[in-house]
Amino acid sequence: MLISISCQAGFSVSGTQLLDGNGNPFVMRGINHAHTWFTNRTTQAIEDIASVKANTVRVVLSNGYRWNRTSASEVADIIQQLKAHKMIAVLEVHDTTGYGEESAAASLDNAVDYWLDIASVLEGEEDYVIINIGNEPIGNNVSSSVWINDHMDAIRRLRDGGLTHTLLIDAPSWGQDWEQVMLKHAATVATADDLHNTVFSVHMYQIYPDYNSVYNYITQFLDTNQVPLVIGEFASVGYQGASVDVDSIMALSEEMGLGYIGWSWSGNSGSPESELLDITLDFNLNNLSEWGDRLINGENGIRATAQPATVFTGDDNNGGDNGGDNGGDNGGDNGGDNGGDNGGDDSLVSCEVTSEYTWGTGYQLEVKVTNISNAPVEHWQVSLEYQEAPELTNFWNADLTADGVTVLADSVNWNGSLGVGSSTYFGVQGNHDGSFISPSCYGN
Repeated sequence: MLISISCQAGFSVSGTQLLDGNGNPFVMRGINHAHTWFTNRTTQAIEDIASVKANTVRVVLSNGYRWNRTSASEVADIIQQLKAHKMIAVLEVHDTTGYGEESAAASLDNAVDYWLDIASVLEGEEDYVIINIGNEPIGNNVSSSVWINDHMDAIRRLRDGGLTHTLLIDAPSWGQDWEQVMLKHAATVATADDLHNTVFSVHMYQIYPDYNSVYNYITQFLDTNQVPLVIGEFASVGYQGASVDVDSIMALSEEMGLGYIGWSWSGNSGSPESELLDITLDFNLNNLSEWGDRLINGENGIRATAQPATVFTGDDNNGGDNGGDNGGDNGGDNGGDNGGDNGGDDSLVSCEVTSEYTWGTGYQLEVKVTNISNAPVEHWQVSLEYQEAPELTNFWNADLTADGVTVLADSVNWNGSLGVGSSTYFGVQGNHDGSFISPSCYGN
């Protein structure tokens, strides 16, 4: 069975993985910036956020329903500034915050009107822009049907209007999904998208105070819905100063390949704890808050983990490359390499499963490949040997071919070249029957 990932124009979705415009996995490591309230700070904020190695900025916009409307020309300028600094723009309409509970909030229908009205500056930017339809669009104790049906209608309207961008859907209950509406129904909402190009976002504040609350939500969501999830907002404190387990959010995001976007660059106000949400104090890059230092410089932080989208670096994993490599190299090598060279003395690379994560009936592996030869290699191949024929659902940073209990993983064009002693990683996701035994791994 040959497994391949096809490339579409712009961002796309494969299983639970977000892919960039070159068809390569993209993991958001970003920061929120409140452009709507601080328009004169945006240019400097973008420059400063780029300097801390973020690969994404989630930009607060307004459709004019609650705050001053962000014009099409402003949006176009923001996109170009972010592109110049090699960052992806996640654009959101903030006026929808708390709809159904907050009487001043705009509906998702209002938000869609805005996106369609400024479509001319969004079209052609599919490689660089993700449309977050509405921020925290449903408040507390609102019927689940409102979140479900309003988003399905919004998705259809945007697609009918010609926008093909990846769409990002915020959870209800002010983004935190404590009623688990998105957890239970994201897959249903995703069916409204004929392009199968929708990602979901949970905002993690006081509802997520410890490891178990973070772990349980993420694992249950992925297992239930099999669609991508990002942490679209989080900070070290929540409502009334309640603590948030940012260490677990960041560690689990890195372990599971989930994007995260910290809230927010600066300017929070309105309550004593609001200023604790600031990443920088008074927009000063040289004056990071404790939260900002943790997010940017800490373990699993932005500096340590962010990688730019490959549309900025020129790495192209397209359908032609996948088809050629799988059809030629794999077809010839399977019979010989697996029979004699796996783990043998003449292997050029070693292979080990460095991370295993299981949930319900699913699993995810991180596999490390290291050049153990005395010379650089330009291509590598390793074998994963399962106890029974695997049911693979997704993979990244390698081309996979499954034959019975053996899965061959071949390097792709951006990670095949390894210097002596150098390593690279690839990921695999699949389903299991309730008990999972990690495969053995051998260099070919």
